[in-house]
Amino acid sequence: MAPLVIWHRPWSVLGRLVGAAAFVVAGIVMVSTGLPQAQEGGLEGMFYVLVGLASLVFFGGGGLGIAWLACGPALRVDDSGITNRTSLVCVQHVPWEQVAGFWTGQDEAAAARGVQSAEGVQACEEEGRLERPPASAQAPAASGLLDGVEIVFVDPRWPWSRMRGLRALVARANASTGSGPGRILTATLDTTPEELLAQLVRQHSARRAGPWSPGAPVSR
Repeated sequence: MAPLVIWHRPWSVLGRLVGAAAFVVAGIVMVSTGLPQAQEGGLEGMFYVLVGLASLVFFGGGGLGIAWLACGPALRVDDSGITNRTSLVCVQHVPWEQVAGFWTGQDEAAAARGVQSAEGVQACEEEGRLERPPASAQAPAASGLLDGVEIVFVDPRWPWSRMRGLRALVARANASTGSGPGRILTATLDTTPEELLAQLVRQHSARRAGPWSPGAPVSR
């Protein structure tokens, strides 16, 4: 089966870079404005300098990260596994041995019941036509910048062993909002979470012997 390769939308990436650059410029202005006052002991000037420096570090680093992610495919799925370059705080490469399934919601209990697998298996069996489980069993959809598909890991501890330092801290903070270390973001991709889910499941079924059972519980 041919690899699945998806690239970032150029205009989406450019928009984020412009936004980050605007905040960097604002940070420079705040530092240059507040520095003379701070040197004279003014508290307002010190506040401006601190906020400006924080903006420079956060948005400057974020802009560099966005540019780095855009240098290659956003997502590549092949025999080795899933290479995910849609976020700086996700596991960059996940081998198939660690993929238990996929889901598109944020509800932990629904994921543990295998809802993500039921959606995916139906999508595969119906040749890409996504069949959803009953509304009462569905996990609530993600929204905004966190839209995407979550990889459910065979060993939930495995992704955390692959991240260190600030990256791990940010990933754990994101996990508290429902975006785990296996989230494949679709905000800059030319696809929806549901379409991506169907594609991933077809890749999984073709490359892994014995697809998972839709009713099998997934350890969290």
